[in-house]
Amino acid sequence: MFFAPVIGVMKQAENLNDVLNKATARTNLDVPTRAGGNASGTWGVSISGNAATVTTVTSAQVANGNAALAAGGVGTYAFMKCPGVGQAPGYTAAGSTLRFTDAEGVTNGSVPSGTWRLMGQTTAGSTQGETSLWLRIA
Repeated sequence: MFFAPVIGVMKQAENLNDVLNKATARTNLDVPTRAGGNASGTWGVSISGNAATVTTVTSAQVANGNAALAAGGVGTYAFMKCPGVGQAPGYTAAGSTLRFTDAEGVTNGSVPSGTWRLMGQTTAGSTQGETSLWLRIA
């Protein structure tokens, strides 16, 4: 039995490093270049990573994340009273100095935990003036 030699075919023990013309080999194999050239169509892709590599977040993802937060949790907002203190937006306070309240400043004495940032403004000396919107930051 006689076998004719086959030209231009890699042997089983060879790889692309052994091929003289890699571009031709890729074309014949119908695979993309290492830089991603010639990659088109629909590909089954599995991507893994971590938060440090995230470049976009959808509004649906943000909404779902916010909806999962419990009242008083980090990232939530609340109307609260800061008795006897007048402050500008950005002021931070320990929850122990604040009281949950309604928009008119009426409170039932509930004390939040954590650290909160004032998102509005408060004016000392008036029930309504001491009440504003706060964001829990820690």
